[in-house]
Formats: sequence, structure tokens, C-alpha cells
Amino acid sequence: MTNERQFDNFIQICKCLKIWDLDARGLHKSSFRTFIKTHHVIFVGYPTSPYAIYKPVNVKPIAFD
Repeated sequence: MTNERQFDNFIQICKCLKIWDLDARGLHKSSFRTFIKTHHVIFVGYPTSPYAIYKPVNVKPIAFD
């Protein structure tokens, strides 16, 4: 993500998982919280989100071109 308002990757990921296809109302500080089969999942926009500092070193961000 290059800024807080860029949410194209979130929408693409959620469409692939068939969990959300409406709009970006679930975003908070470049992160999105949802449930997948009763499991709490948080998608964090990297490097824009202030929560990105907690990303483990071995986790690679997903990017769609």
C-alpha cells in the first residue's frame, strides 16, 4: 500500500476468499478485520498501517499487480 486510501489489494483478497465484495467500510488505519469460518483474521496494509511494525520478519506481504 502506498497510502491509507488504497484498498484494492484488500478487495482482491476478499473476493478470492469469497468473504466480502461490497466496499472498504471495514478498513481501519489500513487494516481490515473479518471472520473466516469462525476464526478471527486481520489483514494489515504494509507498510502504510501503523500496525505493520508488528509484522514478523519471515512474513512476506501479498501484492497484486
